[in-house]
Amino acid sequence: MRRVIPILLLIASACVAQPPERAPLPDVGELIPEPLGCRLSVGTPMGVSVLSVIEGTAAVGTFQQGDLITGVDGQPTESRPGLTELMLTYRPGEMVEFTFTRDGGPQTRTITLGANPTDGSKAMIGVTVETAFEQISPEEANDTLAPSPTARPIQVGNTLLLLDPLANAWQQTGIIPPAELRWVSTSTGFYSMTDTDPTGILDLITGNQVDDDGFQDWRAQRLIGSVNDHLLVVLTAEIPDQPGFVNLAIAGFDPISAETIWVTPVSNTFGIPVSAFGSPDDSVFVAIGADPESGDRMGVALYAANGTPLPSDDLTGFGEIIGWFDAQSLAFRSTEEQISVYDFSDQSTATYTLPQTLFGAVAASVGDGRHILAVGERDLLLQDLTDPNFSAPLASNCTIGRAGDPGWGV
Repeated sequence: MRRVIPILLLIASACVAQPPERAPLPDVGELIPEPLGCRLSVGTPMGVSVLSVIEGTAAVGTFQQGDLITGVDGQPTESRPGLTELMLTYRPGEMVEFTFTRDGGPQTRTITLGANPTDGSKAMIGVTVETAFEQISPEEANDTLAPSPTARPIQVGNTLLLLDPLANAWQQTGIIPPAELRWVSTSTGFYSMTDTDPTGILDLITGNQVDDDGFQDWRAQRLIGSVNDHLLVVLTAEIPDQPGFVNLAIAGFDPISAETIWVTPVSNTFGIPVSAFGSPDDSVFVAIGADPESGDRMGVALYAANGTPLPSDDLTGFGEIIGWFDAQSLAFRSTEEQISVYDFSDQSTATYTLPQTLFGAVAASVGDGRHILAVGERDLLLQDLTDPNFSAPLASNCTIGRAGDPGWGV
């Protein structure tokens, strides 16, 4: 059954920004730099960086903020998880030799390990640490990345960059998305929806409007996502006997062939489609609907990549969808402290508790069945949900915007 709502409500919610200018895309050298030294982590781990020294521990007078721990009793420590694993082999009171770098010079110190205040049987150095990587500015991001099931575009400052979070690799695109307008990526390009009349799809690489076939006599209103290289577009059609009211539908549109592949009307209990997430294997997508008046989440629906509605449990109570956990599981931000994962194959649910430092942080699922991206303050972290002790910095002191679904323009 088609959704019937006042047309003015939809237009107000979908078209609120000024039309984007059709200026040529800038050179990377012309990009507005991020203030206060935004840095991106690239390459393989270089060691373990000391973030702070805990008062009253043996680390005071030995370590300083910024020290790079590279070895424990002659064993290399390339990452925070590696250091944590090594420390589990020691007991409080043991003397341990640490190798580290300070101001570019090597240092070696021996300290007596203390006891962990929450578990006296475990040893503690007395420092807070994170894995260290080479740091570059966004303008220096020159890796060459290909679309993959886990990598994605992400907005840093005012530009789009490509990020492979599992490899700490970044690529600058030089694309500045139109302010206030949602952007969507596929493996063939980056796109946004203009609010000109008639509404059109903008190619962010060329700056030109994409040709269309009329969307099977529907009117395009909003881009909400992509699946299988097709843009997911919200469509409306006026009802002849009810002036001011419209039917709603979701369409799959191929921006390369300028063809509307399929159109699926939206249920009257779903609300206005506001976002959609394609699965890592591009076989299905999930769409989220909102109440046209309050903006509250109203419906969550599962579709095949060809637009066919699929049966699923009621998912509206799980929380905010943050993406696909893997090809058959959705990740939800159920509370500030927890991530819930719903598996469509067996209708099971798993719950993961976040480290306290990430309570309330914005999160996006990576799609590999383990990791999420977390944005806190001005930092972007890779967090392993199966191992709360593992997190890696991806960007620091940056303005992090929306992370898109995996895939991007070649």
